[in-house]
Amino acid sequence: MKTCYELTNPIRQVLQWTCCLATVLILTPFSYGATVLQDLVGNLRTGEWAELQTIGFNGGAVLLSDSAVTDYITQYTDKAVWNPVTKELFVIGQAHGYDHTGAFVKYGEACNCWTILPLTGIGPPNHAYDHLSINPSAGKIYYRQYGVQTIWQYDLGANRWSVLTTTPISYANSVGALEYFPEVNGIVYLDGDWGLFLYDLNTGQWQRLALTNVGSGHKMGSYDNVMRYNPITHQVVFGGGISYGDPNDGKRLYALSSNLQITALPLAPYTIALSGPTISAIFVPDPVTGHFLLYATADSGVTGAAYELDTTARTWAQLPSSVYPPFFHNSVGGAIFGTVATAIPDYGVVAFIDYEYPPNGKVLLYKHAAGLGDVPPPVPPPTGIIPPPPAGPPATAADFQSRCAAAGVILCNGFDSASDIAGIYGDNKG
Repeated sequence: MKTCYELTNPIRQVLQWTCCLATVLILTPFSYGATVLQDLVGNLRTGEWAELQTIGFNGGAVLLSDSAVTDYITQYTDKAVWNPVTKELFVIGQAHGYDHTGAFVKYGEACNCWTILPLTGIGPPNHAYDHLSINPSAGKIYYRQYGVQTIWQYDLGANRWSVLTTTPISYANSVGALEYFPEVNGIVYLDGDWGLFLYDLNTGQWQRLALTNVGSGHKMGSYDNVMRYNPITHQVVFGGGISYGDPNDGKRLYALSSNLQITALPLAPYTIALSGPTISAIFVPDPVTGHFLLYATADSGVTGAAYELDTTARTWAQLPSSVYPPFFHNSVGGAIFGTVATAIPDYGVVAFIDYEYPPNGKVLLYKHAAGLGDVPPPVPPPTGIIPPPPAGPPATAADFQSRCAAAGVILCNGFDSASDIAGIYGDNKG
């Protein structure tokens, strides 16, 4: 026994050399990052959920629509947005009923805190549905209010709302979906009945990309549709919704490519809509694999089901119950309703803002797949017989002394003499 093995703890980075003649312990402090968010992400492993403790969330109280203690802005939406430039997350919405004022809030990574933002100009935002999107490079948030034609923009630098444009059809359904598509620098707008449109931010002009239900185009639900941009596949996936006819229409999805071509995707296992506790879904891309994660209500909202969509292979796969989210059980609005999500590509996780009666609301992070820079799992301690390492030169006092002199050494046990290691197994020398 002349050489050494090493054990590495990924949290504290403890390196221990153990030899028959000496032991050298080197302790090097390790930090995953400068923020609470980075540290939590650094400890997450594939398939794990963790709560992000933040300032000002107050167990979900920041999501209350106003003074009403039971009504919250994450009703009738599944969507938050993340700004990778400023490292901020945004949520907007309003509780059910026109007597509420709604709220617009953000989480900032730098302060690990929540801030209430102004609604001056736009007024009560109404339910958000999938009418929220962000253009990080321009520093703009885009939003359409329920039941109106106006599409607003919020300037993140000036903290000011202004009118960007109006929907391209005057007879638009109250609830559709919109998403910023960076590859074409435009806003994709969906009306489940009246078509798919693109607003070109360079020219300020609309163009129709496709027919939907009316005109025998791409079939889907008429309203409560979903739409999400995928930065890995460079697609906008859209569809779902509530249907007046064929129940499969609410399971139909389509992918819009950067060259504005549309591909039909396989039927979803559940209706993907934002229509209350019994029919709700969260549809969000995983920022590592580019697959879409679907969390849908099952059994009329009593339980939840989770699936993964690979738009390249055009396949759905059910996720194991071991990675199901905490909010599937004992939540205020059923398994899904009241929770919004957004991918955080910077860190390879998805953030979920889960409203529960304060103080039980939570900000959750989920790591679906391993990405670059992931911390490896802890190395288990050796068990049984350790195979002998490759032969090398005998350890000497000089080897020991050089290791003791290395930076970071905090303890050196004495170099054993020949008499120290003499004896038989089991005595005070063996």
